[in-house]
Amino acid sequence: MLAKIKKIIFTQSSMKSGISIVFVNSLILIGSIFIVNGVISRYYGLNALGEFLLIKRIVSSSAGVFLVGVNIGLPHYLGKKPDTRYGNSGVLIFLLFSVPSLFISLIILNKMGFIISLNYSNVYPYFFYGTSILAQSLAYSLYRGNLNLFGASLIQLICTSVTPLLSVFLFRQLSNVLLFTGIINSMFCISFFFWRNGFFLFKKSTIPTLMELIEYGMNRFLSISCQFILIAGAPILISFFSTLENVAYFNSSYSLLRISLLLINPIGMVLLPKISKMIYNDEVEKISRPLTLMLQVAILISFLTYIYIFVFAEAILFLWLGEVNKDAIFMMRMILLSLPSHTIAGLGRSPIDAYSEKGYNSIVYGISVIVLITSFMFTNYLGLDSLLCIIISFNISELFAGLSSFIIMRKIYNLKVLSYTFSRDILLWGLLSIAYFYLSSLIYTNFYFHMFTSAILGIFLIYLFFKINKSKWLTALKI
Repeated sequence: MLAKIKKIIFTQSSMKSGISIVFVNSLILIGSIFIVNGVISRYYGLNALGEFLLIKRIVSSSAGVFLVGVNIGLPHYLGKKPDTRYGNSGVLIFLLFSVPSLFISLIILNKMGFIISLNYSNVYPYFFYGTSILAQSLAYSLYRGNLNLFGASLIQLICTSVTPLLSVFLFRQLSNVLLFTGIINSMFCISFFFWRNGFFLFKKSTIPTLMELIEYGMNRFLSISCQFILIAGAPILISFFSTLENVAYFNSSYSLLRISLLLINPIGMVLLPKISKMIYNDEVEKISRPLTLMLQVAILISFLTYIYIFVFAEAILFLWLGEVNKDAIFMMRMILLSLPSHTIAGLGRSPIDAYSEKGYNSIVYGISVIVLITSFMFTNYLGLDSLLCIIISFNISELFAGLSSFIIMRKIYNLKVLSYTFSRDILLWGLLSIAYFYLSSLIYTNFYFHMFTSAILGIFLIYLFFKINKSKWLTALKI
């Protein structure tokens, strides 16, 4: 029985089956995120949700910093040549640098009280929870790099869905939720890692792979650090200038933004090892077509999703968190403006990383951080409300990151994304969606019924569109 389970988990997935596995898992993750956030909001209140999402956002966005890029280095090198020494090197960095650095950082933050909204009496729960996120990222990258996508999806499912859901129903204090989730997930991920890679044993032959991983990560360290600032910077600023309640609303809206990446992740997760292998075999020309199609699908879906969320923002927030106000609705609509550019930047990260040992993403995200800080200072100088300044600067930086990633990918892989037929289809879908929502609002009396029927109808029509449309870009996608 164990041998059969091991065979399923360790089996290398093809491109098609890999995307299917991760897509189904992503849908489950989306559901669990809604449930966990909703339960915390209702059981503990919006302030507790704000604290939970703030610590989660800070640690998850800084995972690459603490891991020195191991989470992207392992898929890159294992995609070229499977070798357990890379896994051993990753564990070494995790144990000797990542975990101690996280602990020291939390102690320093505790002494300084730098992030005002965090409850530093929870420093040890924060540490165990943060360690579990780092362990999850490490284990996930190992399975992803070996294209064991069922195993990688299982890691995400257990750590992001099962354990948090179990803990929020078992405990009534947020500190206990973080502590329980952190300990269970850390034990699971470390055990799962050793099960795949073999028990860690340092040998002299590990040193070259260790240096490769460190060099690869350091080349991207600026990019990883800047991504941390882009992801966690706005919530941290809001915690300074506003309330934990607004932190909860911002992070909930941002979670919807990240959900777009959960839907796109099946592509990116499979893409990095595959592209690394194609580049290694000197087959770069084969990448252009599938990457073009993936970008086109991502743009279409994110564009339509934004229109839907804009219309039903109030209903989504109320059903999700149980509380809603005008600031929350405004915040969600404004933050989700960056959905298409955020999706493009997220999808582009893997192909850009896979192309070269040099950190092209470092340039993109480095300048994006400068844009974020500069635009915040400028809007603040104009005397705008601090919350509005943060949202505007966030959108501008996301737009820059998306456009820059798109331009770099187009140049590297000779992409032709914005064809006439694709641009026409995007415009047509946008106009039809707006017309439908306006006309249907005159017919429907129950807003929530309108929301659910629109979602079902939209999914059906998109499926029908992909099935019968004869546009060149869609015809190529069906092959």
